[in-house]
Amino acid sequence: MLGASVFFAGACNDEGTADDNDGDSLNVANNSNNNSAADSTTLNAGDRDFITDMLEGNMAEVKLAQLAQQKATSDEVKQIAKTLENDHTAALNQLKDLASRKGVTVPTEEDNDAKDTYNNLNEKTGANFDREWTEKLMDKHDKSIKKFQDKTEDNNADADLKAWAAGILPKLRTHHDQLMAYHNKLKK
Repeated sequence: MLGASVFFAGACNDEGTADDNDGDSLNVANNSNNNSAADSTTLNAGDRDFITDMLEGNMAEVKLAQLAQQKATSDEVKQIAKTLENDHTAALNQLKDLASRKGVTVPTEEDNDAKDTYNNLNEKTGANFDREWTEKLMDKHDKSIKKFQDKTEDNNADADLKAWAAGILPKLRTHHDQLMAYHNKLKK
């Protein structure tokens, strides 16, 4: 079982479940996961999809955090982004380990929706970038908190996965609070 040191998994993927994604590597991973489901008795299809979705979400979050560190005009946004990058990178590595132990194929990149989000934000500049990035990440965290809460309450979920999700919820909430606090400053 994963210990309390588990960091937030870049689960901030609001682009849908793994079955809804368009990314080639994600589809390959998802197809491989579906094909190997009979080989793995430890995870149900919902758990496999959740892991794949969260792996993709972590990859996207790391890239979005790196983008903010390069483009943000606010030092506070840059600091929030650095925290997100560190937490999502650690969580991505831990989730890759869990996926490997559970027989889930790891996608090699984020899906097309996440790439579009990145490209859209990359076109923004100055304070507009800071505002748009903060709003997008706040929304992603809102949706992720719900997904993780649901997974922790799922009686059919794998015990290791439930423990992992429960360990991540506090980080998700902290990230959301940091983003919201900065967003509220922008409104003043």
